[in-house]
Amino acid sequence: MNRELLRRVRSEIERFGRSDLDWVGFATQVSKALNRLVVFDRCRWYTVDPGTLSFTGILARNMRRANSGSGDDEFPPEDLNHWSCPDHRTPTLSGGELRASCVIDGVCWGATAFLRGPERPRFGEDEVRALAALSEPIADGLRRTLLISSAMDATPSDGLPGIVVFDERGGVESISAAAERWIEDMVEMPPPKSPAESTMVTIIAARTRGGTALPARSRVRTRSGQWLSLYGTRLSDHGVAVVIQPAAPHELAPLIAHAYGLSGSERRIARLCLTGLSTKEIAEALHVSPYTVQDHLKSIFSKTGTRSRTELIGRVFLKHSASPFESLDAPIPARSFF
Repeated sequence: MNRELLRRVRSEIERFGRSDLDWVGFATQVSKALNRLVVFDRCRWYTVDPGTLSFTGILARNMRRANSGSGDDEFPPEDLNHWSCPDHRTPTLSGGELRASCVIDGVCWGATAFLRGPERPRFGEDEVRALAALSEPIADGLRRTLLISSAMDATPSDGLPGIVVFDERGGVESISAAAERWIEDMVEMPPPKSPAESTMVTIIAARTRGGTALPARSRVRTRSGQWLSLYGTRLSDHGVAVVIQPAAPHELAPLIAHAYGLSGSERRIARLCLTGLSTKEIAEALHVSPYTVQDHLKSIFSKTGTRSRTELIGRVFLKHSASPFESLDAPIPARSFF
């Protein structure tokens, strides 16, 4: 492994993460930097809801969606369903692919896979170690992009809920016009062949049918910057429905707190601060000294780029349409985010 090149690539990734790139721009720049260290011909990037480990966005380079079977430049739906549970922290080699989950502070924010053409040698342990060394700065960059307004050209929907109905075999029975508009606003590159084939939707449907123990819901940020909530429900005829609607404030608060990198103690203090308690009252509630509360508040302000409690409410919670009253108490591991 070229350690000097690894150091330079890591420094570039950290710089990209501090920029104003949205996640697609970030992943694109990281791909270019990584390709000097881990040579590949095709790649896939996925953003992940850290609370449910569902995909919330897809970016594939030099690949197309498969209809049936798969070729060297295709990725079939069943492969994406495998990645709907990115629970391994160490990069792995699978069928000629180099795959990794992007985890920082015990929370997964994305997943990626790299492929080489048949004329190239397969990936080796040096590439695995190099990608492992870069997992945290990549994950940090991905979580930061949640706080960046999307620069992609899209028209927001009218705010009405949408629904996609699947039969017991997984076939699509119906899809509402609102659902089609929401799906069009989601980030899937290349796009699904039809709205009902959206990976984010079909994963929720599969989970609702009982194919996995993971929750059948996710929070998705669209091209237009709207936050959506997707959740599945069983129907009386053994089919399932996936509902797509604007995310409620209480659904976003834990996600935004983690995206800013607030620690468990900072989340507890932020919650009490935002309910209007004074420093002394927060200290009494948490059985710590006022000086400890002040130190945590300084850290919260630093991480969120704010200077006061009023600015914290406006820039952190109101900006992202998140309620300040959502419980942020417990430290949350990767597999049980709420």
